[in-house]
Amino acid sequence: ILTTKYTSDLANNVEGINQVFIHPNDTKKLKNKYNLIIDPHFSPYLRYIKYAFLSFSLKGHFRLGYNIGIKAIFYNIRAKITHAKRYEVERNLDLIRSIGITRNSQEYLFKKNTSAQNKVQKFLKEHNINSDDLIVGCHIGAYNGQANRCWPEKNFANLADLLWDKLKIKTIFTGSSSEKHKIELIQNHLKNNAIFAVDELNTIELKELMKYFNAFVSSFTGPLFLAEAVGCPAVILNGPTPLWRWEPQKIKHTIVQSNLDCVPCNDSDVCYRGDNACMTKIKVENVFDEIQKLLIKNIK
Repeated sequence: ILTTKYTSDLANNVEGINQVFIHPNDTKKLKNKYNLIIDPHFSPYLRYIKYAFLSFSLKGHFRLGYNIGIKAIFYNIRAKITHAKRYEVERNLDLIRSIGITRNSQEYLFKKNTSAQNKVQKFLKEHNINSDDLIVGCHIGAYNGQANRCWPEKNFANLADLLWDKLKIKTIFTGSSSEKHKIELIQNHLKNNAIFAVDELNTIELKELMKYFNAFVSSFTGPLFLAEAVGCPAVILNGPTPLWRWEPQKIKHTIVQSNLDCVPCNDSDVCYRGDNACMTKIKVENVFDEIQKLLIKNIK
């Protein structure tokens, strides 16, 4: 598999993946070595043409991709789009189904990683988290730091305070290195203590940590689907994202979004209103209520 550095540790821990190459450093190593190259990118936008061209430049004998837009010229096996609106995982499976490979399961198969498990155990011990504690994870970032997918830092702080004051639930904030600046903003508004795992754990370690969460609060971004992989219930904060494409299929979850006519705006990178109201208008109290309902369902 050819992937980015950000997801390489995750790919290295997936059953069935024999070797992982990191783009762009390792890309040249792949030239003329493979009979079939699969490009799962579906979007017709110009910024995704580079992946289609990459599959062409690697000179695989067969190049499989969706027959959509100008990028289709780089494939010699072009899959037809069978559904206008399709869940992303199913759309990827449709691609390989088009060449006769049948797979209907969406099960996530990860290798056992003792090192990651030990690091998470150490992290929990350092922060005095016991087996009987209730824990809610909150992911403070979004894909590429897009502001129109981010909930305000003040709201995250107020939610953590509410969870502790009302239910004695501990909050662990997660995020990547690009989101470290948000920690101070959250701390400035916190009245109680919270735990920060921002830039402390790699992707596999974060996955292991999520096994201890009773619920996970996040917008539509990568860690949400890690939560789905380990069966962690989620409260999803949504603004621009079309649910038909990205809503999780395998976990208990609830969607919280504001009542605006522009929601969703189909994954626009920038809020055309200029105020990111779809996210800023999501109320802390509503998120708290949905967490509470989710916890009650799980207990039952």
